[in-house]
Amino acid sequence: MITDLLAVTRVRLGGGIPIEPKPTDLRSVVQQAIDELEIAHPGRTIHLDVVGDAHGVWDPGRIGQVISNLVSNAIDYSPSDSKVVVLLHGEETCVDLVVNNLGPTIAPATMERLFDPFVQGSQGGRVAQGQGLGLGLFIARQIAEAHGGSIAVKSTPEEGTTFTVRLPRST
Repeated sequence: MITDLLAVTRVRLGGGIPIEPKPTDLRSVVQQAIDELEIAHPGRTIHLDVVGDAHGVWDPGRIGQVISNLVSNAIDYSPSDSKVVVLLHGEETCVDLVVNNLGPTIAPATMERLFDPFVQGSQGGRVAQGQGLGLGLFIARQIAEAHGGSIAVKSTPEEGTTFTVRLPRST
């Protein structure tokens, strides 16, 4: 939590989140984060699919932080008997990191502020099981943007909640 608060302070003071890009296999970074989360959440299923090339120039530690934040949220906001799906989709100039869960949808009022600091998705029937400060999605957005990328969310009753991080192959 202290690291997250320091990151928010740095962003608010105009320093942004520092990154150290280097050649990275995103599949390895994602798999490591998933392995750690499966240990922390026994009984939860996290499924990884990889389509295309997942190599690029990113900060693996920071991208691991994004993955951890998104998958942790997916676990916290979905039924314990449901799986979380992670997809890496390599395109020519970018790689999309997609995290989906089948929990309740995010309320429209929450969607408008979801990437703001200290906002948690507790509306629309969603109740987090975690004890976070509501900084994970804010930090995920800052890291994606520091890499020249973006993050978006879609939440429907039919498809659940899907976060998509688009990362250009080089920063």
